[in-house]
Amino acid sequence: MPADLLDCDRMRYNPRKVVRRAGAWLLWLVLAALAGTQLPHYRVDNALAEWMPQLDDASFVPRTIILGVERDSTDLETLIPYLHAQPIPADDPDYHGLVVTDTRGRSDQAFLDHVLADLHAFEPGLDRRVALGGPVVFHLALNEYSQRGLPAVMTAIMLVGASMMTWITGSFRVALQATAAIMLSQFVLLGVLCARRLPFDMAVSMAPPMMMALGYSYAAHRALRPHVTPTLIACFVTTALGIASFTLTGLPPIERFARYGVLGLLLVVLAVMMLVPAPDEPPRRLRRSWIRPVRRACIGVSTRFPRWILAFAAVTAALSLLTFPRVRQDGNPLHYFPAGSRVAQDFSELNHRLTGVLPFSVEVLADVNPAPMLEATPGVRAVVPMPTDTHDSATAVWQIFADLDALPALARAHRTVWKDWAREHETPLLWRGVAAQLDAMNRMVGRVALWSAPLMLLIAGLSVGLLTTSLRLAVYSTLVNAAPIAGMILTAVLLDWPLSVPSLMIGAIAVGMAIDDTLHLSAALTHTRSLRRTLVRCWRPCAGSTFTVCACMLLFTISPFGPTVQFGVLMAAAALAALVGDLILWPALCSLWPIPLTKA
Repeated sequence: MPADLLDCDRMRYNPRKVVRRAGAWLLWLVLAALAGTQLPHYRVDNALAEWMPQLDDASFVPRTIILGVERDSTDLETLIPYLHAQPIPADDPDYHGLVVTDTRGRSDQAFLDHVLADLHAFEPGLDRRVALGGPVVFHLALNEYSQRGLPAVMTAIMLVGASMMTWITGSFRVALQATAAIMLSQFVLLGVLCARRLPFDMAVSMAPPMMMALGYSYAAHRALRPHVTPTLIACFVTTALGIASFTLTGLPPIERFARYGVLGLLLVVLAVMMLVPAPDEPPRRLRRSWIRPVRRACIGVSTRFPRWILAFAAVTAALSLLTFPRVRQDGNPLHYFPAGSRVAQDFSELNHRLTGVLPFSVEVLADVNPAPMLEATPGVRAVVPMPTDTHDSATAVWQIFADLDALPALARAHRTVWKDWAREHETPLLWRGVAAQLDAMNRMVGRVALWSAPLMLLIAGLSVGLLTTSLRLAVYSTLVNAAPIAGMILTAVLLDWPLSVPSLMIGAIAVGMAIDDTLHLSAALTHTRSLRRTLVRCWRPCAGSTFTVCACMLLFTISPFGPTVQFGVLMAAAALAALVGDLILWPALCSLWPIPLTKA
């Protein structure tokens, strides 16, 4: 018999709660049904033009396909006019390179299918023997791999989350209610995205599974702690601010992730609060032989050895600051794909045997020749003068082909050697094209990531300060919530992972997520007036919700797509670091410098 629907004085069901709970389920089922009508509009599209900042009128992503053909496999002189293709200089004398440009306005898939059909018609089996590259092929591969494995990830999150909820609450009924609430909320989010005709790209596609994982965290606190609604609302606000900070990147896909990530978070919080019953008193103790000893050990260590804990935290913080310069951004999006995939193998073959397939151009507004300086740049493989239609005869455009991994070297050269050369020759040097756009994208997201994480630390302190009216607790919260950033940095350095664009968002999101347990602990401390009672009361929901989030985030590794795997692993590491900060470092601070609390 559900305790929240029972009037304990009269031992009968409370009809108001019955009607209210039934009405809430009916509302969400209706919303889900309406969302289902929009699913036919579901589409996947990682539009490269949206990921590439438009630096000027000459910055664009060309709709081309690059073909690599062995010289003894076909008659190249006949194939070039047949495909209306242009040859690309090859470093390998036994290899041909061709580029085909679309002039009919077809979709990328229709363009690629047409080229493959032409190759097969020209010579049966040739479409399977050529290496395929270029923006069109990359775009289509990005669409495929960013979605591959996501249904399995979401199904696994649902199963593991439900199992973890049953384990930490001791109630299969509560776990089932939480799972249904979370699934309904994210189904509504999918319906909203489809109704808006928005594409599911590699950023937006990560929002539903991430919100599912966070939803189980909210559900655990909702089911295990009475009178938790105000704290849950504060948790939602802080986490939403961490996600919303990326609406300022200037890249439409990242901005969509931020906006609809906040919407998904709002939906999951509302569903959990409306559909998961909250206890009127702390739930019964679970008969788990290991819980009480582990909890007792954590409380004992944090309260008896606070100085050692603070010393360890200081060393860890210093280590993360010292290793932070070693954290790199991944400038080669080809690393997003499995090494054994055709897209990775073909691009690598084209890059090795042709002149490099990272294109860009340089425009010089003077009668000087930058070719020797450009050819000396690390990673540059070919510098080709291009005709220009400008009326200024002094303007010269140079098309450059570079290695796929040359972007960091090109970016450094643009800020140093190229700039010095332009200053010496008293001419502007304009860097344009795909390489310039990739560098601008990394810098734009990186800048937001750098300021959003410290801003979230400030918000963490303000949130706790406003909730508890304690300046000291606000300071403790700011210090403790730096733990997930340190955990993410050290994990990335230990794994030697250059960070992909989605992973650059983890810092602010992880801090926003870590604030949740800090808010629960701080609110409980002001209510119980006892640090030990606070830890006893909050240990199970805080540890249980974090373990659930970690288990769900690690399921991202099911996906073969590199950014999805990296995002999940680093988020799990950040969540574990946040748990250590909340259940070890926070009590140590409160033990060493106690909070002055008056008795209620």
